[in-house]
Amino acid sequence: MTRPAAAVLFAVGLTAAALTVTAAPASASSSASASTAVATATATATVAGTPVGARTQHSGPAPHTKGGRTFYLDAENGNDQAAGTSSATAWKTLARITAADFRPGDTIALRRGETFTGTATINGTGTAAAPITVTAYGTGAAPTLTNPTGWNMLQLSAPHVVVDQLKFADGVVFDNADGVGIRGPKYELSGAIALTDAATDAYIHDNEFTQVGLGVKTYATGTLIAHNSFHDLKIAFRGMDSGSEASYGAIGISINNSDARVTANEFINCRSTDSPYGADGGAVEIEGFDHPKDDISIDHNLSLGSQGFTEVTETTTADVHLTYNISDDYQQFLAYDTTTHPDAYLVAHNTIVRDRGDKSRLFAIYYYREAGPTPQDSWLTITGNIIQMSGGSVLKDYAWPHDHNVIQGTLGDDLGTGDILADPQFTDRSAGDYRPLPTSPAINSGGAAAGRTDFYGNRASVGAASDAGAIESQLRDSSGH
Repeated sequence: MTRPAAAVLFAVGLTAAALTVTAAPASASSSASASTAVATATATATVAGTPVGARTQHSGPAPHTKGGRTFYLDAENGNDQAAGTSSATAWKTLARITAADFRPGDTIALRRGETFTGTATINGTGTAAAPITVTAYGTGAAPTLTNPTGWNMLQLSAPHVVVDQLKFADGVVFDNADGVGIRGPKYELSGAIALTDAATDAYIHDNEFTQVGLGVKTYATGTLIAHNSFHDLKIAFRGMDSGSEASYGAIGISINNSDARVTANEFINCRSTDSPYGADGGAVEIEGFDHPKDDISIDHNLSLGSQGFTEVTETTTADVHLTYNISDDYQQFLAYDTTTHPDAYLVAHNTIVRDRGDKSRLFAIYYYREAGPTPQDSWLTITGNIIQMSGGSVLKDYAWPHDHNVIQGTLGDDLGTGDILADPQFTDRSAGDYRPLPTSPAINSGGAAAGRTDFYGNRASVGAASDAGAIESQLRDSSGH
């Protein structure tokens, strides 16, 4: 929900094309967030050759948890009056899922190659050892959930739910028929996957989201969102809000509570020009008045052609880390609006490129609804990044602490300790290869590493010191470091 600063609208046009990452990958690092069971699942979710994005399978039976039941859905041949416990007695509609109450270890399996229209709510109780799983079975493309005029396709209202191997397309829209703008149940449940407060310790992975107003919205704690693809999104809402025309949507992930991790996802063209702002959208929003948003990790993600990377609005929030991401987008990498009270944000070892014609600030404070708190150094630290900008400035609204960054463009403040103004020398950015060349000033210039592994899952510190940016050169120097 990127809003204009002081009534300035950003009228910018779409530019070409999502780039493809080509460098040799490995798995993303782990982080202490979400539950132990979810963290364990992360460790098993690595496939060589796919550093980010969904890795859906195209055939096979539904997974089965010992002691749990499996319920099948077949949109073509199913029958909601049947038992649902075999492919021959499959249910037919998403509504039949809503009518059921699921137990620990249960699996809900949707037949591949089919389209399911409407929405389903997952009720019941999963556990860390035996989660409820919503997934696919059979052969062919991932099953598609669609709801062209609805707020969501899948609502989670049970703890410990796993959702994987599904596709969500065309939906997550709402209007202002109730006259309250971007508020109320329509806003709170707007997400192809919408997690209520009760949906603690959910694991959302290996799914695809396209042409939806918003991919995943979570009000729960302990959410892990990993290895999903969000691409070519659209506006969820355009209309009057708080006395002026506004828009909301084209957002990959909306975080509305604490203890969340967003890792190894790809966000491609999370942006729409159907907006009074000129364009709207972005990869991740941390938003909403209902809960504090603390202890959040946004790491090892790829975002290309999205309106912005992360925006924070209408909340108190602390201890949020943005690390080892690649962001080649339009507007800000991180923006606070004036309703936000942030503390202890860390932006470390990201590769950030801005040359798509947007002249905005990279780290910004946007006016929205009311005057906000006075910025302080404690809000944000910017360290060990590669930043390449063709216009605008890295810092303008406030000179947050910054060190060990390699910057090509306007910093907007004095250099911090270890900061370098120079071309970062990517291997081949036009081909999506953001690795620093051996002659890059980023080599050994990044200060302390912000984790164990870089964007590709390789060692985060090789040589005399870590490199600036999201990708660590794996070449050792002549001394063997």
